[in-house]
Amino acid sequence: MDLYHLLSAVVGAFAGLVFYSVITPGHLPDEAVVELRDPKLDLLLRDVRGIRDSEGYYRVSGRLLNARDVPCQRVIVGVSFKDGERELSHVVATIEDVPPRGGKPFEVRAFAPAAKIFDTTVELAQF
Repeated sequence: MDLYHLLSAVVGAFAGLVFYSVITPGHLPDEAVVELRDPKLDLLLRDVRGIRDSEGYYRVSGRLLNARDVPCQRVIVGVSFKDGERELSHVVATIEDVPPRGGKPFEVRAFAPAAKIFDTTVELAQF
């Protein structure tokens, strides 16, 4: 093996080691992987209802439930109003201090006279 092949093997091994350390920072191969759970999965939206009034406003209300044993400091619930495929409006409700294993009501109101459907999601959760 000549010097060129030896140097390319050393550089290739070094580049592979650098690439491995970039994609697995702080994780050793023999350690168990700790997967962090998304905090939004522990918040449930219940009794969500949408009512349209005669002036074209759509009111969506419901209850946010915290399934964890710790209080949730801040939650943002997003409501998208659609006419089928196209999103017409997006409104958020900020809910603070949701008790552990408890819930709080939320309500949003938006001017969306052409809306036929709405979709609610938990966009942010800070425990």
